[in-house]
Amino acid sequence: MSEAGEEIVEYWLNLKGYFIMKNLKIRRNKEIDFLAITLGEPDEMLGKKAHIEVHASAYSRAIGKGYWPPSTYAERIVKNKFEDPVVVEEVVKRLGEDYSKVAIWGSYGRRKPDKEARKALFNELEKRGVTVIPFEEVLEEVEEKIGTGMYVHPALRTIQYYKFKPEW
Repeated sequence: MSEAGEEIVEYWLNLKGYFIMKNLKIRRNKEIDFLAITLGEPDEMLGKKAHIEVHASAYSRAIGKGYWPPSTYAERIVKNKFEDPVVVEEVVKRLGEDYSKVAIWGSYGRRKPDKEARKALFNELEKRGVTVIPFEEVLEEVEEKIGTGMYVHPALRTIQYYKFKPEW
């Protein structure tokens, strides 16, 4: 079962015309959130082929735990999610050598969400070759595009309720 944030990202990728593989379980208990490829015009941020990791918590998982400053946390994310040899081997096997590394990111902070620390984390990730897309941008685009049809995923149904609530 995927997280709500991943359900929203999956829908967003499909809206953009990407074919996806999701939640790939690989050796050493590793998982890749999404591999995406488009046969059409690529999105500027995603490119033609992308390895995408999602962190879309409403509140940072770092809150109340040992603090990872943005530079250290970025290094850890890149090392574990994008540059681990097992991960790279699997991504290259499925997408080839030329692909984008993308992080879709929600909240970040030590005791509460911290916009400055989040901005610093995004800068640190981008310095390390990872494109960062704020989760709220994905959420806004999904809300804009979601219609009145039947959606199976609870996260999409909730967005639909929220969007059409003013019409009730």
